Formats: sequence, C-alpha cells, structure tokens
Amino acid sequence: MPVQKLSVVMLGGQGVGKSSLMAVLYNSLKSELQTSPLILNALGSTADRLEVLYSQLMEFGYTGEPSRGIQKTPDPAYYEFELASRNRTDLPGTPQDFSLHITFTDYPGEYIRENQIFVRDKINDASAVLIAIDTPALMEEPVLNERMNATNYFSSLLQSVFGASRTPRLVLLAPIKCERWVQSLDGTRDLSEHIKAGPYKDLLDNMAAMTTTAPEGIHAKHYVAVAITPIQTVGSVVFSHFDGDEFGRPVHVWKKVSADAPFAPVDCDQPLRYLMGFLIKQHLEHRRSPEHHFEAVSTAFAGRNMPGVVQGVLRAGAAIVGQVADHAAHLMGSDGFWASGFGQLVDFFSGNEGFRKAVEAFAQGAKRLPPFELVQGASLIADSHEPAELEERR
Repeated sequence: MPVQKLSVVMLGGQGVGKSSLMAVLYNSLKSELQTSPLILNALGSTADRLEVLYSQLMEFGYTGEPSRGIQKTPDPAYYEFELASRNRTDLPGTPQDFSLHITFTDYPGEYIRENQIFVRDKINDASAVLIAIDTPALMEEPVLNERMNATNYFSSLLQSVFGASRTPRLVLLAPIKCERWVQSLDGTRDLSEHIKAGPYKDLLDNMAAMTTTAPEGIHAKHYVAVAITPIQTVGSVVFSHFDGDEFGRPVHVWKKVSADAPFAPVDCDQPLRYLMGFLIKQHLEHRRSPEHHFEAVSTAFAGRNMPGVVQGVLRAGAAIVGQVADHAAHLMGSDGFWASGFGQLVDFFSGNEGFRKAVEAFAQGAKRLPPFELVQGASLIADSHEPAELEERR
C-alpha cells in the first residue's frame, strides 16, 4: 500500500523540556486512540524509550527533585508511528492499510547554536513544529528567555523556511511548566499576553503573513496553522522562583503543591488534538486524491491480490467523484463539500471513514478559551461547514 510519511520536529533550547513534552504527548496518544477509529503502531524501540521518559517525568512529579526527572538529551532521537483506518468497506483478503507514517524528532537543545544546519533541515522536512516554551523564563527572565526559548532565532528561521514553500504546516506554541500561571484568570490572561504581545509577537506576525495567493474577490487562506496550547507537565510541582548558581546564572527553583500531591499532568491532550487533527487532515486530503488509490491498485496487482485490485478501483472511482464535486463546490464559493453528507458518503466508499472520524474527534475536544487559542488556519485542522467558527480570534 502507498504510504505517506509526515514528520514533526520538537523545537526549544537546552533544558526547556522538549523530551518531557514528547513523553506526555505519547501517553495522551495511547489513551486517545484506544477507542478511536484508527489503529496505532509504535515502531522499533519507540514505545520502550518513551515509556522510560514518562517514568522519569513521573519521578519528578512525585518528588519535586529535578535530578529525578528527565535529563539532557545526548543525541538526536527519532520516534516513529504508523496509523491505519478501521474501514467498514475493507474487502476480505485485503491487508491492513497502514498508510500514514509519522516521525517525531527530538534533539539536544544546544543544537540551536552548535548545529543550526541540522535544526533547519529538520524544520524544512517537517509538516509540524512543536515549540516547547519554558514558561518561567518567558514570564520572569527576559535574558534567560532568549537563551532558553530562542524566540528571535525561531521567528526568523520559521519565516525563512516556511516562506520558501506554500506547503501546509502547523506551528504549536506549547508553554510548559506553566502550573503557577494557569490557576487564576489573571495569571491565564498574563500568560496569553506575554505570548501574543511579548517575545512571540514577531513570530505570530510572520506566520499571519503566510497566505496563499488567490484570485481577486476570493479570500486568501493561511497555509500555516498556529495554535497556543499550554500544558501542566506534572501538575504536582510548581515554579517557585529563580535562584543563582555559583556563576550568578539563574536557576529554576521548584516546590511541591503539597507533600502528598500526586503526579497529575493537565491538558496534555490539547497539543495532541491540534497536532493529530492537522496531520490526519493532511493525510486525509492525500487519500482523497484518485492517485493514492491508483497506487494501491498497482501495488495489489503486482502482488496478485485481486481483492485489493477490486477495492482500489472502486475507491479510486469514489475519489474521482469526490474531487469533481469538491471542485464544483469551490467554483460556487463553498469549501464545505467534505463536511456535507455527500462528502462523508464519498469518504466512506473511498475507505477514508476512519481518518475522517478521527479528524472530527480530535477537533471536537480541542479547547478554544484562553490561554488556549487556534490563532489561524482552522481549515487545515478540520473539515467544517463554517471554518470561521474555529478561526482566528485576533
């Protein structure tokens, strides 16, 4: 079966918490997909390595001691998954179609200064970037913020890479270690303002300018989706203050909420909902093309799999009908065909039902109230009759 490969890169400086973010994303991914219309396989040693990271994060959550948590990433790490749709239209004798392959890339934080070519290449190859933000540095230490979160560096780098190609992308701003600021309305408002009007304003402005060219009278669309999704990484430990080391450099000081506070991450599913909604939507668009199914027919024919040939031909026919109908809808000024009943029927007969339902499920659970925000690019994340309902709140 033809496989689409998409990649995700974690961005952040040394000590920000990229590996912690990856660990909680994986744990949420396992939970969310247990009852979803998708099948997930972690490839190679991915599951084992992420379970170790999650266990280390739990140790920090229970003890409040950073030395018991996740330590520095020594080398680039790759985490690979494959996904398939549970399709009711699969014919007997056809193999499970793991048609989406996702690779997450983590790397040592010092690479943003010592190996910038590596970081740029990974961003260039990625469909989505997750920017882990050290919230204490963002909120209280401007100089440390630039060293750890590298806001100016990432702003100019994303503008350069994304501006050179109109490929659909997702940028997730994920403030972590934010427990202290999200417990009150004032703290939440302060966090949102620090991101949108503070160090990340330049990045957000650059992403807002990335739109497709469109004929006169037709609204240009963003080809980069941007969302802000804070997570309470451990829940039981909060930032207390900055202290100084022997050289006078600021050091985070943490404290337990209470002596017996359990490890209790909060909102770890939120970055995942935007991320998987985007990746699966992009894969769904790929599967809606007849070419995808013709490739499946060719592969099945070469393997003398006649049920696969028949299934591929039928699905290619349904995909052609869908493409024609979608094009006609666009000519009439509508981009809601795939959210219509007819569009859903075409997806069903094209074998896309599972992926379509997964996009809907991930979008439905995404929070929209501050500090969570889908800044732009709603149509890249979900099919919708009224994408403006999810669109920018500027």
